[in-house]
Amino acid sequence: MNNANELIRPFSDFNKSISENMRKLKEETGKKMIGYDCTYVPVEMILAADMIPVRMLSYPQTITLADASLQSFSCNICRSYLDQLLRGQLQYLDGLVTPKVCDTLQYAHDIQRRHRCVDFDYFLQLPAETSSDASRAWWEQELKLFKEALENFSGNKITDEKLADAIKLMNKIRKTLRDIYRIRVEKTPAIYGYQVLEVILAVMQAPSSDYVLKLEKLRDDLQEMEEISRDKIRLMLIGSTIDFTELELLKEFESSKGIFVTDETCTGMRWIMKDADTSGDPFRSILDSNWYSGFCAAKYPSDIRFDNIKKLAETAKVEGAVIILEKYCDPFGFAVPDTKKLLNNMGIKTLFIEASEVGALGQVKTRAQAFFEMIGGV
Repeated sequence: MNNANELIRPFSDFNKSISENMRKLKEETGKKMIGYDCTYVPVEMILAADMIPVRMLSYPQTITLADASLQSFSCNICRSYLDQLLRGQLQYLDGLVTPKVCDTLQYAHDIQRRHRCVDFDYFLQLPAETSSDASRAWWEQELKLFKEALENFSGNKITDEKLADAIKLMNKIRKTLRDIYRIRVEKTPAIYGYQVLEVILAVMQAPSSDYVLKLEKLRDDLQEMEEISRDKIRLMLIGSTIDFTELELLKEFESSKGIFVTDETCTGMRWIMKDADTSGDPFRSILDSNWYSGFCAAKYPSDIRFDNIKKLAETAKVEGAVIILEKYCDPFGFAVPDTKKLLNNMGIKTLFIEASEVGALGQVKTRAQAFFEMIGGV
């Protein structure tokens, strides 16, 4: 679509052969790999235990083995995770960490545990309520147990020094990604939203200092690049985990009149917008940075998330918002009416798309064109 394709090639090439690249990385480093499937999992602790955190992602492939264990009304994200595990596509993983965010994810984790897909499986008891001292104390205790479990499995002590180094690394990655987001927001972007998604998905697979250098180069090069057409309609993407399954959908919007200049997703701003403090006790920093990033629809109360959506939309000066709901996802589904109401009250048009394995791109294209006409950009 534009010259940014060349800039993101190191990331997109990695995504094309993830399984092969991850197996190669495992052989080169000799480190254990721990899969995780939620933004709330503190990847810094996994890094501090000298293991590699790997974000679990869904792919647009036919679900086979998972359908024998999960009901058809389970979301495609969980079905895809489980299917990959049962089919042996993730054999490079040594462990899996799943937090309590929804019932489907909980049972998918339990199913893979019974099948013994990995050597280490950990269910992180994540409080749903985030406003009381009692729930914060619960979360603190859970993190202590999680730290102990990682140490026992890895055989490595998570020292304050190692945890502080991991915090610095992840802060650097998040900050550089936020810089790239800011470039998209402050002017007509030089990079499409789907291209930024490809970058983040690659980094999530194995965050490292190597990626810091690549991200900084991408940021610096983007500042010098020619902007994409000013005729594009500025869009905001809202959803839960937006990954390889939805990649073609984003391309469909951006090949037409739209361009995603910001997002409110688990594989976007929710993952990068909160740093951990580097001035105090590193464990407390991890505790606070996770606790106060209550931007998920599965959290109560919801005011923090809606305030964040409003702020992101205003800062990016968006004209329209595309809400992608993973079919059968109750936490985010319940929030859709209020999300639409909030944005409509701001004068921002919304388009709601319910997706499982996003297909029928022809229908999406038709709806996108009608959406752009409603905004007045055609």
